[in-house]
Amino acid sequence: MRTLRSTAAAGAILVAAVLGLGGCGGSDTEEAPAGFFGVAPQTTLTEADTAKMAEGGIAAVRLNVDWSYAQPNKYPWYVWDYFDSQVTAAVSQGLEVLPFVYGTPAWVSGRPTDLPVGNGKDLKSWQTFLAALVDRYGPKGEFWKLPENVKSKLPVRPIRTWQIWNESNFSYFATPVSPEQYGKLVDASASTIRDKDPGAEVMLAGLFGSPKGPPSKAVDADKFLTELADHVKKSSFDTIAINPYAADTAKLEKTMEAFHSAAEKSGLGDKPIEITEIGWGSGTGNAFVKGSESAQAEQLTSALGYLVGAREQLGLQRVYWFTWKDLSEAESTCSFCYSAGLFEAGEGLRPKDAWDAFESLPKSDPSS
Repeated sequence: MRTLRSTAAAGAILVAAVLGLGGCGGSDTEEAPAGFFGVAPQTTLTEADTAKMAEGGIAAVRLNVDWSYAQPNKYPWYVWDYFDSQVTAAVSQGLEVLPFVYGTPAWVSGRPTDLPVGNGKDLKSWQTFLAALVDRYGPKGEFWKLPENVKSKLPVRPIRTWQIWNESNFSYFATPVSPEQYGKLVDASASTIRDKDPGAEVMLAGLFGSPKGPPSKAVDADKFLTELADHVKKSSFDTIAINPYAADTAKLEKTMEAFHSAAEKSGLGDKPIEITEIGWGSGTGNAFVKGSESAQAEQLTSALGYLVGAREQLGLQRVYWFTWKDLSEAESTCSFCYSAGLFEAGEGLRPKDAWDAFESLPKSDPSS
């Protein structure tokens, strides 16, 4: 099954040379700055995973903190076991952790997508949970003082940036799709987080570039950001974010230019941008899957090369590839998620051609 791997990887490297690793504005030798690449996994991470990430030039992982899992009932008794394990796996290998906090529990509202701003009680419950998160993982967090972490000499890397929700411009993740309601959530979240950690940073949800659906359920990222700017305090957040899924690099470029332009026109041009999800699969079925491992690898090289080359023009700070490992089609939660990984599904680490292509991207040495 892996017999074509070296040939496909060579093809991806050739694509890198032809494209100049930069699409518009790049050059043959341009390197990604240290810390530029992260990954957004969809599977449980082990230290073997995070060690491979660090070895390959990945600096950060974006992890979901599921409120409904961590607080299954209204009492302030939290289930931290899963997120503890993921933070441990990441920081043990020197990786930063970007949590996106999402998922309204059933005792608050009927759907996990419901923004917890329907009434003051819902919002207070959300703020209480955020405060508990910072108390556990922030600079004075109890997690870092746990006896097992002290004994193992786990590196202390407090979480200082918190991403509020995911794809708030798309009803698959947010109901209602409302810049006004989401702005209310961001303002309240920032107040709570900074009360616990004055130096913490807040990141907006990664907005889906061009979601499909009626205007009440799906709004393009640039339009949503423009409207959001009128309903949120600009001091409430430090970074804006986008998940610019696109059929190819040309469409990605148009999405990013429109988003950057919207940020500047909305008075947010001083805020850095992070891409908190981007990826293509190696399977078949729609525009987000490329049909083969070699085609996925070539698309990765093209897209990430463009983003490295355009990063200063776009104000781009970091890019997270979605995702780390494939899933079986039965496990997949979206039409391309099952094949978007850099490694095959299942136990162990069996690299796909996309991993070879990623490793081949020029990157600055973080120690230099």
